[in-house]
Amino acid sequence: MRKKFLIKPALQLRHLFWTLSVAFICFASCYLLFEHLVTMSVTEGAMDLAQWLALRTATRIGFAVALTVLLGAIGLENYLFFHTIAGPIFALEKGLRRLAEGDYSHVIRLRETDQLRDVILAFEDMKTKVIARIEMHESAARTLAAEIDKALADVSPRNVEALMKKLKEIREQAERLAA
Repeated sequence: MRKKFLIKPALQLRHLFWTLSVAFICFASCYLLFEHLVTMSVTEGAMDLAQWLALRTATRIGFAVALTVLLGAIGLENYLFFHTIAGPIFALEKGLRRLAEGDYSHVIRLRETDQLRDVILAFEDMKTKVIARIEMHESAARTLAAEIDKALADVSPRNVEALMKKLKEIREQAERLAA
């Protein structure tokens, strides 16, 4: 379980800032348009000034509450988005970096709410297969080195031909394993 509140702080805060800015601008535009339309209605005599001031106060309070709820919802959406979608991507990025550095023991932890679970599971499966392949190649290299050492242990001018034949066999084995 990832325990950080901010997954990638610079990116997460920039995303939150832009989302809040767009929501605030849209909300403020709607409020100003609404207030302008009601003011036009008041100037045409549909409502007296005292009624308009009472309505404007109630409207401003209502819009302020709605804006607060909207901004809170955006903050919650940002948190959930980064923890269920972007978080697994960054955990995968960290896993790839460790794999590139040769650390095959690192396991990416998953949560039930991670949306990219299959991608991370596929990565872990691929890593397991790569580790198995590396171990197989290392084992084959050790076996071939042991055979070369055994063949070279008894080198004399009279068995050079047998030694050359044995080394060719070992090379063919190495080529088969490399394919």
